Amino acid sequence: MTRPLILTIAALLAAMVVRAQEDSTRQVNLQEVTVTSAQQGMLQNRSSLGQLETINRAGLTKMACCTLSASFENSATTQTSYSDAVTGTRQIQMLGLSGLYTQTMAENIPTLRGLAYAFGWDYTPASWLDGISISKGAGTVVNGYEGITGQINLDFRKPNEGRPVYIDLYTDSHLHNELNTVLKHQFSPRLFGALFLHTTQTAMPDRWRKQMDGNGDGFMDMPKVHNYNIYNRWLYADEDHGVQSRLDVRFVFDQRKAGQMEHHMATPYTVGTRNLNFQASNKTGITIGSRPGQSLGIINSVTLHGLRTHYGWKTLDADQKTYYGNLIFNSDLGEHHTYQVGASYLFDLTSTYYVDMGTTIPEDLQQPMPAIFTYHQKLRFAPKVSAYGGFAEYTNTAVKNLTLQAGLRADYLLHEGWLLTPRLNVKYTPADWLVARVSAGRGYRMANPLVENIGLMASARILSPQFLYDGSALERAWNIGGNLIFTIPIWNQQEATLSVDYYHVRFQNRLHADLDAFPGIAYIASSDHDGAPQSTTDTWQADLSMPLAKGLTLYAAWRYTLQNVVQQKTATVPGGSSGADKILMSEYYKTSLPLTPSYKALLNVEYATAMRRWIFDGTLQLNGRTRLPGQYDYQQNSVVAEHSPAYALLFAQVTRRFRDFEFYVGGENLLSYRQQNPIIGWDEPFSSRFDASQVWAPITGRKLYAGIRINLGDYM
Repeated sequence: MTRPLILTIAALLAAMVVRAQEDSTRQVNLQEVTVTSAQQGMLQNRSSLGQLETINRAGLTKMACCTLSASFENSATTQTSYSDAVTGTRQIQMLGLSGLYTQTMAENIPTLRGLAYAFGWDYTPASWLDGISISKGAGTVVNGYEGITGQINLDFRKPNEGRPVYIDLYTDSHLHNELNTVLKHQFSPRLFGALFLHTTQTAMPDRWRKQMDGNGDGFMDMPKVHNYNIYNRWLYADEDHGVQSRLDVRFVFDQRKAGQMEHHMATPYTVGTRNLNFQASNKTGITIGSRPGQSLGIINSVTLHGLRTHYGWKTLDADQKTYYGNLIFNSDLGEHHTYQVGASYLFDLTSTYYVDMGTTIPEDLQQPMPAIFTYHQKLRFAPKVSAYGGFAEYTNTAVKNLTLQAGLRADYLLHEGWLLTPRLNVKYTPADWLVARVSAGRGYRMANPLVENIGLMASARILSPQFLYDGSALERAWNIGGNLIFTIPIWNQQEATLSVDYYHVRFQNRLHADLDAFPGIAYIASSDHDGAPQSTTDTWQADLSMPLAKGLTLYAAWRYTLQNVVQQKTATVPGGSSGADKILMSEYYKTSLPLTPSYKALLNVEYATAMRRWIFDGTLQLNGRTRLPGQYDYQQNSVVAEHSPAYALLFAQVTRRFRDFEFYVGGENLLSYRQQNPIIGWDEPFSSRFDASQVWAPITGRKLYAGIRINLGDYM
């Protein structure tokens, strides 16, 4: 497929040159004149109540940003991570914790929950989005009890805004090809529709074998992907009667194949995943009464997801059924007093079946073990969430320059009882050049460790699901933090923006895969025990954005994270007369979370010519070292582990814009840094040495890419 796509791009480029010459003689439509200052890709929102970082459409096009996971490379708030070195699946981290603890929403409807988290960050093309909002700390209680570290809200292209035809073609040197299309139509004065189409195809012809295996370990560096994504949006807007309703229907088919390329081997190590995802949602708003701003919101959402995957001799089959409903009433008690009250219901049933029929027991574990350790495993886990909830949220702006929002929700969960979720947000603007914010609140999350640790399947580790026997799968944590934004006058009547923040997360119960306790075993346990210390995370961050000259802007950021996760020591108890020793779990201790960078520094420089016809963009990242899983040393009373080195990544892109189209060329990881030997024991994938789950850096080298974005038709 690569050759036809390249030929298509070449033909379109030729057509663009001709069209560009025509454009030069035309008068520019006023609708296309864009204020340059509004095109900063990363914005710190001064007006929002909580700390809000926005990646707008300009920010989403700073890089190729093929998928949602790649859209955060220019943000220091989030960190892109890899689940394993075989599938190359990317996920995100926020405030030093997995993206599992961040509530991800599609226009305020929860999404990427449960099974969708494992691969779902690659299901949303960035070109479908108008922007991404990243909110740190305790947010609103309206959207549920989840969101321990914050919220990410995806803002999709609207059926009634913009131009009716959008096409995005992309290809790169890693044989990855994409096509994105958005088609819009107005069917009546009140009815609008949009059809989003996406496909990803990875071409892997035999003649390009070296590109498929750059490090020579016999494994494909990236999987062969076949993805089809259809998204249909409908909008009914009746301004005369104060009614607006949105209906979204989406279907995703995603298939990936990876593993060893030597198919003539008797038993090659292969990996295959297939995801089928269906989502349907409706969001209706109705104006009630004559009071301005008084309205009723009704949200309904259904998700069905099926996951089938195998890693060598390990298989995981899982199915998810989810319903979410939310009823929200908005009103006020006067000019400075507003409130929201409502009720919600969440039903979530995930059935997971895990089988390991081929793991070899390490030689140093050939001794009596606790009964929970099995070596040919068949595990079933079917967490069911049935949560009835109610909430109230009050906002006060009576004091000049001060906004206070207090919210409380109560949810009753089947098998867990009542959950109380208090949250508080305060914003104070003592001067035009300073904004201060403080937030505090509680969050919960029902974990599914078998799916959430799917990357461990790419190793010989045995899963020890201790949480099934002792403790709860419901994670609970508090988040408290604050933010200061300074507006600093500089030259030529321009301003620089400096943002500094700190957040502290303290868990009351956390499920964690301990990779240090036993060699060859992932010990998944709950920390909800008497005498156990609490896992904590502390994050400091500073962001600076400023213009350097006309058309030249700079964005710099730095983040430092200190994590402490609770684990248990192991102890060997002599067997006495029986002669059989036993390995038991002993006292608790704290250590840093493995495979999580301690810091991230980022520098982005953009130069745009007049009318942003030419845009030159460069980004330099410095990613800090991470702890690699080790073993507990009883004499030193600490975990003995190695650390990965810090490393830098360089990105660059050039964009040429015309009236109806723009084309771009660029590169990622231009320094070609990659983790050496990311697959441990690659020559014996079915032995106890095999481990492809310890990924801390890119596993592929330099990537060059090119693409075209086309916009056609009159503005709607």
